[in-house]
Amino acid sequence: MTFEKALKVMGGGKRVKRKEWGENTYIKIGYVKDRLNREREAIITQFGNEINLNKAILEVDWRVVK
Repeated sequence: MTFEKALKVMGGGKRVKRKEWGENTYIKIGYVKDRLNREREAIITQFGNEINLNKAILEVDWRVVK
C-alpha cells in the first residue's frame, strides 16, 4: 500500500511497516516530548523514537503489522 493509505491506518491506531524492515520493526503515531517537556504527536518507532521518513513515504510496500 502507499504511505498515504498507511498514514490513514496509523490514524486508526494500527502499526505499519515496510516489507524490507525486520519482522519486529514498525512505526505508529504516538507522542514525543520536546526540550520544554511539551508533548506533540509524531510518527515513532516501536522504541518511541521519532523517525524521519523523507524517502520512505514514496515507497509502495507498506503493510499493516498484525
